[in-house]
Amino acid sequence: KADAKAALCGVRLASNLHPGEGDREGALREHLACGLLVLAGATAGHPVLDPFAGSGTILRAAWERFGVQTCLGYEVDGEALHLARRTVGAPRTRLVHDSFEACRPERLPPGTRLVSNLPFGARYAAVPLRRLGPFLERCLEHVAGMALLMNREQGQRVAQELDLGRKNVLVLGQPACIVYTPL
Repeated sequence: KADAKAALCGVRLASNLHPGEGDREGALREHLACGLLVLAGATAGHPVLDPFAGSGTILRAAWERFGVQTCLGYEVDGEALHLARRTVGAPRTRLVHDSFEACRPERLPPGTRLVSNLPFGARYAAVPLRRLGPFLERCLEHVAGMALLMNREQGQRVAQELDLGRKNVLVLGQPACIVYTPL
């Protein structure tokens, strides 16, 4: 059985373990990005913030598939940010080469949806909760919806601490978790 308010389903026979043209190892697949955007309640009239923007898959999907005009992202990896700048074409795109902690939630446009794929898994270290927790808590005061893909242990703790919904998933065979603001 599935919870209709938080069900995600996607099948992809190829993975990103051997990237092709334009792909990066660890990049989120578009169908998962779209599922996260749906959970956060993204529509054309809502800005989208991705504080772990990577190569921009979520922001590109927000613009191309949901008609989002304002895409905001933060990324510490310069190469990934370069790819995001090439592919995210929303008219009001602002991509910052800096940590998620440089984001000021109180300055976000009204109605912003926070959607992100946090680093996790075999290739990337999870963001320490002592840094992530306070940031997400501040964000909750200023965003209208949130959907985050993260490692399962971290997701369980974040969901409990911030009173958010949580669904366990598998991503490329790795246990993961989607944490979201219930609609």
